[in-house]
Amino acid sequence: MLAEKLIIHSGDTACEAGSLLEKAISVLQDGICIIDEKAIFLYINSACQRIMEMHTGKRPMPGDSFFDFVPRERKARHHEFVENALAGQHSVLEFPFFDAAAERWLRLEYYPVTGDQKTVCLRTRDITESVALRKLVDEEQRNQQKKIINATLKAEEKQRNQIGRELHDNVNQVVTTIKLYAELCLNDGCSNNTLVEQIVSRSSYCIEEIRSLSQKLSAPFIEERSLEDLMAELVVSVRGTQKTLVRYRTSGIKGKVV
Repeated sequence: MLAEKLIIHSGDTACEAGSLLEKAISVLQDGICIIDEKAIFLYINSACQRIMEMHTGKRPMPGDSFFDFVPRERKARHHEFVENALAGQHSVLEFPFFDAAAERWLRLEYYPVTGDQKTVCLRTRDITESVALRKLVDEEQRNQQKKIINATLKAEEKQRNQIGRELHDNVNQVVTTIKLYAELCLNDGCSNNTLVEQIVSRSSYCIEEIRSLSQKLSAPFIEERSLEDLMAELVVSVRGTQKTLVRYRTSGIKGKVV
């Protein structure tokens, strides 16, 4: 027996220790079994017998073949894991099965066993509760992600609505007034300096409002641009008016806007 193989001492004390070890292994909640290189059970505790019987409807005994208790569709994978364990590699497999129309999950681990005889130790346990808890955690994480996404979308929608109101109620009204003043100037032959000053003033106001709205929308993008690029863009916009001569030169400006 396995317990006898694990005891290297001789005499009554060793026999007693071996018996206690075997009893300890037999009452473990985890299923423990040992198979040889031909996948024949050398040892199997009661927990492993119970789990495999629940899974396959057959109760394994020492001398039975492990693969007789493996479903056909999984035999190739289990065979690969047995070969890996014989070569010294630890493997883990988790899979579902149905017991009394209820889904349950098993975890099966393959451990290489060192010694003169090539053997593999299999440890199996019912992880149905752990899998159910994992699913609850995953579902909670998905719900939290949905809440964050919904909150982000609502914030963006609120910002768009606010900008839309500012454009309609504020900027649009000022632009309409500018258009009216421009039409009056055309009728007066552009001789009304007061109207021209109003046009310039209100146009400047619109520019500032639009710039402010643009900053709200593109602040992350602006932070990724250098100060030199932003200044060059401003110079180009001022030169476009053809009313001011601008000479622009930089020295020692590096990095991004902070």
